[in-house]
Amino acid sequence: MKSELWYIPGVPFRTNARQRIPNNRNTLLFVAEKTQPLSFLFVHRKNRKRTMEFTISKYVPGTRPDVTLPSIEMLSLLGEEGIRQLVSDHYDLLKESPIKNLFPQDDPGLQRAKNNSADFFVQICGGPMYFSKNRGKPMLYKRHMPHKITPEARIEWLKCYQVALKKHNLPDEVLQSFWKYLDTFSTWMVNS
Repeated sequence: MKSELWYIPGVPFRTNARQRIPNNRNTLLFVAEKTQPLSFLFVHRKNRKRTMEFTISKYVPGTRPDVTLPSIEMLSLLGEEGIRQLVSDHYDLLKESPIKNLFPQDDPGLQRAKNNSADFFVQICGGPMYFSKNRGKPMLYKRHMPHKITPEARIEWLKCYQVALKKHNLPDEVLQSFWKYLDTFSTWMVNS
């Protein structure tokens, strides 16, 4: 069994209490341990193989599908730093990918791109409005116009997110919500 330490404020605490919480993925077994503060719980999950597929939809030129924002649970579970790490992992993969020429080649430029992207994803997942505060309205299609983004580049961009997302042990429905956003949103960025 895999153990994770989660801080859950306001959860009733009983020493050595065990509580099964059923859901549509599997059963989580919460085991309370005596710790300071008493609102720390160890979460044990049955080891399971991830069955979710990150399917890349086909790009259809001239279409603008409706975009649904990802679940705010993404931010709740990963936290701001977790989303920033996810974006950083994604950019690290991009700089080694066939589309690396679309991204800054120097470290300061790449770090700025990571920060801007992380600000955007924190914002759309229900966090502070960092992107809008620092850069104005997102208008991402317009911001990406100077770059030649082909349907093939979109696929490479998404493939890098496939790898980055698999590093995080998140519930399938949260991952699916985030992936659906990425897959749909990315069709809007294709401009060549």
